[in-house]
Amino acid sequence: MNNDNDRSYPYSTSDLGCASALLAAGYAVKSIDKTNPKRAQFVFKPKTGIDKSANSYWENKLRIKAKAMFDSIKYLKSRIYNQCG
Repeated sequence: MNNDNDRSYPYSTSDLGCASALLAAGYAVKSIDKTNPKRAQFVFKPKTGIDKSANSYWENKLRIKAKAMFDSIKYLKSRIYNQCG
């Protein structure tokens, strides 16, 4: 039986809010795909529970610290716009 929380492949989203929330919740960003110049794709390392956390974000039920969220937004924006990121 396949458990939806067992993720053996990366999770990705192009939503800055969701990506920031996942980062603030402790999930690690593997890479940021900037192939499309109009939209960055945030790719997270595979980790159990990330799907549930992402769904909780969209349902407005994910609980994270406000400062961690703000720091995550700043970090991801700097990665998007930094040529080295």
